[in-house]
Amino acid sequence: MTGFENPATLAMNSKSAGSVEEATAGMPSTLEPKYDGIRLLINVTEDGVKLYARSGKSKTGKLPAIEAELVAKLPAGTWLDAEAVAFNEDGTQSWGGAQSVLGSDASRTMDRSGIRLVVFDLLAHGGLDARRLPLRDRRELLEMIFAEAGFELIQLSPWMDATNESHAANLEAGFEGSMIKHLDAAYASGKRSASSLKLKATDTVDAVITGFAPAAPGSWIALDGMIGAIEFTHYEDGEPVNGRCSGMTSAERRMITDTSDDLIGAVVEVAFMTRMPGGKLRHPQFKRLRTDKTATECRR
Repeated sequence: MTGFENPATLAMNSKSAGSVEEATAGMPSTLEPKYDGIRLLINVTEDGVKLYARSGKSKTGKLPAIEAELVAKLPAGTWLDAEAVAFNEDGTQSWGGAQSVLGSDASRTMDRSGIRLVVFDLLAHGGLDARRLPLRDRRELLEMIFAEAGFELIQLSPWMDATNESHAANLEAGFEGSMIKHLDAAYASGKRSASSLKLKATDTVDAVITGFAPAAPGSWIALDGMIGAIEFTHYEDGEPVNGRCSGMTSAERRMITDTSDDLIGAVVEVAFMTRMPGGKLRHPQFKRLRTDKTATECRR
């Protein structure tokens, strides 16, 4: 296969978009969660598996259990576009967990039990270059491969309808955003493609905490007795606008739950995409508590 010689120029990169509508551009599209892990290009060879960062730097040997599963269940000549993601026991992401395991100073004795390989795309399988196929066909091949392999530590990134509701669900679940990809597009190695776009909350505002909303009944958050969301008021041209945000890590959510009585009237920094008519924030997400700022300062 030609074009696979230099891993540093193999990955397809993504552009940014300001909305789901801008990202889809009227094209048939799918939406995936945007993970906070380490992007990896995976190559299964006759001599074993090789892992590369997007820069082309080798990460081989960092994930021995995952590498063994890849070698055992995939043919030589296979290339995958994937991300190593660290998960907590409750299924939430352990932010920064993959970075610590795949870093240059990571110890071989570090706990890797929560690391999973989340696969996004198929570049080649058994020596056959799949990059010219449309994404919908590459995904169909991946689903067939996964159905036969029965992986334990490797999973497919879920596909969702490319809608504002799906993006909001990803933000509510604590992801940093969504990836929107055009179903008819080929895989464009080494390019920043207009057919693969990232959508994140990109602006922030300081707001006053006014209360807390309960978690959805039956959810892991509710079962753990934690708050579901923070209710807040921010000020648009001096006028109060109410909102609600979530997206905390498990540790942050537990801390906020345990100190909720003391946090009424405190200041929270909220990330969001855009302001809607009337000043409401679109897809507001918790960013951090601000102990350096008072509620009075937010009203100015």
